[in-house]
Amino acid sequence: MRNLNYKDIQAFVFRLWQREVSDETISEKETELLNQWKINVEKDLNSNHILESKARVLLALESYLTQTTY
Repeated sequence: MRNLNYKDIQAFVFRLWQREVSDETISEKETELLNQWKINVEKDLNSNHILESKARVLLALESYLTQTTY
């Protein structure tokens, strides 16, 4: 992946977010970049950290989820 400056990265992320929110299609190249980024980030994290992060996110979302009993 080529090195991008912060301004380019910020613009890319914003445009990608706009497409995601408006349900526009994401190009194949953008999808590939996202996959490469995900692989790169996951290499730096250990499995315990990932599990702890998931638990924190789920705990934070718990108040938004309604529990129904049948």
